[in-house]
Amino acid sequence: MLTIGNEQMLAANIGSYVIIRQASIAVLAMVFKMREEDRFEQGARLSDRFFSLIPVGELKAEVS
Repeated sequence: MLTIGNEQMLAANIGSYVIIRQASIAVLAMVFKMREEDRFEQGARLSDRFFSLIPVGELKAEVS
């Protein structure tokens, strides 16, 4: 599970697709690489996950 801002979402797997939304734009991208880095903050071990994406296209809402 990933938390971005106040939103929680499932973490993607390599080869899966994700949608990146910003304002009125939605970009479809494929996950092709993932890595994890550990860091320590106030004695607690935390992990950061990084995803590399390949943009595939833009999604547009249908207008009726």
